[in-house]
Amino acid sequence: MIKLIIFDFDDTITDNSRLDFKSFKITCDKFNIKSPLTLKKLIDFRQKSYTAEKILKFIKKSTNNFFPMKEFLKERKNFLLTNESNNYLKIKPDTKLILKTLQKYKIPIFLCTVRNDKEIVKFFLKMNNIECYFQDIFCTSDLTLKIDNTISDNRILIKSSLLKKIIKKNKIDQGEMLFIGNSFEDRIASSPHKMIFIKFNNNYLAKENYDYEYSVNTMKNLNKIVKELL
Repeated sequence: MIKLIIFDFDDTITDNSRLDFKSFKITCDKFNIKSPLTLKKLIDFRQKSYTAEKILKFIKKSTNNFFPMKEFLKERKNFLLTNESNNYLKIKPDTKLILKTLQKYKIPIFLCTVRNDKEIVKFFLKMNNIECYFQDIFCTSDLTLKIDNTISDNRILIKSSLLKKIIKKNKIDQGEMLFIGNSFEDRIASSPHKMIFIKFNNNYLAKENYDYEYSVNTMKNLNKIVKELL
């Protein structure tokens, strides 16, 4: 029986594809670059596991404008850390459905993210009228760790450490906790804590060749599985 649920943030309750695209488009405008990048092309690149650096190399090849790639990536990252970026971040369809189900069953819901700025996450939740469903938000700034969250191993360490904090805060058996994430990294992060894991698949990201006991493609499917686990 599940007594507590933890959601990952980016690409789990959110669809980051449009935000990802706008982060390149807006930064290109700042550098007076006419970008050949389209949303469709970006999704194609992300499905092939292209990093931001690799996507930028594609943009750079199409322009005669000189610009330092390091500065471009810094500007893009700065944009992603603003409240303005929330205007391009979308909530997954039917997210409120699963949140209302959990509220009905009086299941505490926590949010876990490698993002550093908790206020931006809160702002997004308020914009979408879902802040009231979450008991607490745990992010990188809650840890003493000061590491680069763009590196896979670091993200796993951050997520695992955040999950540990949630476990410590709540006197619930770990086998009665459920973590919902969107990547194999999330599964690895949750494994040492022996909690149930559900993988949320995204067409926007590269396919993973791993077996999951539970995996879903929509919030409606997630709602169905969670009801069964409850």
